[in-house]
Amino acid sequence: MGAVVSNKVDPLLVLEFMDYGSLHDLLRNETLTPNGEIILQMIRDIVQGIQFLHASKPTILHGDLKAKNILVDKRFRAKVADFGFSHVNTDNTNSVLRGTPFYMAPEYLRRLTEYTTECDIYSFAMILYEVYARQSPLEGEDPRTMLPKICHPHQNRRPPIPDACPPKMADLMKKCWHADSFYRPQARDIDYFLVEVSAQDAEPLKTQEEISRGNAERKPTSLFDVFPKKVAEALNAGQKVEAETHDMVSIFFSDIVGFTTISQSQAPLKVSYMLDRLYTVFDNLSRKHAVFKVETIGDAWMGVTNLDNDEFETHARQIAEFAEDAIRVASKIPIDEDDLSLGYYYPGRSSQRSSSVQCRRIVEPKVWSFR
Repeated sequence: MGAVVSNKVDPLLVLEFMDYGSLHDLLRNETLTPNGEIILQMIRDIVQGIQFLHASKPTILHGDLKAKNILVDKRFRAKVADFGFSHVNTDNTNSVLRGTPFYMAPEYLRRLTEYTTECDIYSFAMILYEVYARQSPLEGEDPRTMLPKICHPHQNRRPPIPDACPPKMADLMKKCWHADSFYRPQARDIDYFLVEVSAQDAEPLKTQEEISRGNAERKPTSLFDVFPKKVAEALNAGQKVEAETHDMVSIFFSDIVGFTTISQSQAPLKVSYMLDRLYTVFDNLSRKHAVFKVETIGDAWMGVTNLDNDEFETHARQIAEFAEDAIRVASKIPIDEDDLSLGYYYPGRSSQRSSSVQCRRIVEPKVWSFR
């Protein structure tokens, strides 16, 4: 978006804010399990970014593709970033090796070739691995012992295909990390391939570990869980979503009364667990009353009704009933489950069991209805 250039300081870049941070961060967020829709959208975005670089004149090579260098915005759109090692394609075969070892193509590690577009495609295969394994390739392995096995023309060591990886994605992964760079697809070929791939083809499979933990019924995060129906359908179709205005909606805001006092008196994890318990029941209530959750920031929970303009007669009542239920369920949420002497929050009066925290109610709702 802009830059600050001065002789007194290092150059500074002003970039778009990416709400989910890097793909690496998102994949390690245990509270978020992207489904096939989201995964396919992010993979398409990555491939189109690589294709743009490789189609440039002269060709631009990224040089360090990995999940940490893929950024994700609030709509799960992925963008290729961090071009610290990128360079224009040249014939200099004596250049210093640059990149992250387990993401580097074997022919480049062996110095058989300069860095090429095929090396970027090899790195893309490792990103695919990360998406389904939710960990870095060959994580925990010693590069000094593993890299010779990767480079060996007969061993061709690669990470095992993740149990969660569906067949079509596994096949693409193996093609992209092929030992012979000649057989790796180009970015434009992958882009054509992904056009024919459905969200179901990219849906992570249930692993044996998940089944044994009893998580087989855990629902992956869908675009429809994050966005209103109209927005989710547009994103799922690959369309651009423009900003909208709504003249007739009801909005719910809530704050935790005494949150500053609670934060001062409780350990950070205790506060986080309390918020998790509270907002889990709020999320369940929002589905019951057809309230769309906009966001949570700290101790604030925000929801809205009538975004699709199909609740003309009921949206204010839905929010009011949601607010009443929110106060009711909040009265049953303990501050600290491990120490019940800290008490519960009772709506409308001070806690009868709290010796260290006094507040009138855990949640103070604020509701606005616009007509």
